[in-house]
Amino acid sequence: MKKFALAVGLAGVIGAGVAAPLASAAPSHPALTPKLFKVTLSTYKPHAGQAITATGTGAEKNASFHCVELLIQKGHTPGASNAWLPTLRTPSSNAKGKVVCKDTFAKFHLTLHGKKHYCPPTRADKNSGWSCGMVEASSDEKSVGIVKFRF
Repeated sequence: MKKFALAVGLAGVIGAGVAAPLASAAPSHPALTPKLFKVTLSTYKPHAGQAITATGTGAEKNASFHCVELLIQKGHTPGASNAWLPTLRTPSSNAKGKVVCKDTFAKFHLTLHGKKHYCPPTRADKNSGWSCGMVEASSDEKSVGIVKFRF
């Protein structure tokens, strides 16, 4: 259920570009239930300036996607404020449902809940359940994939 809430919230944030995630929607509503797909990274411990490639398989076929780096707090559904918007990209999936997002990793910090949080996470961030990663979500919110960096 936690993975579902995270996926629904991210689909709402990335797909629609709105601040209010869709996690409050009823999970039984088929139009609001995104298909989860697997995303892998070219490197799980990138350094600043390193090219990274997020590859999703099993995504919605022939669709427009958004991908972005973001901060994730364990047990919470991220909102638009969790995304590092300078890393926003708009790839498309192919006929087999493969979507590839190429980006250059950038260290960043965001102020959330009145406190600065970092990617890569500091020891204090890690201890309080913060991590960072990438999300790929279809523009129509039907398909979403999430992957965490391993810092």
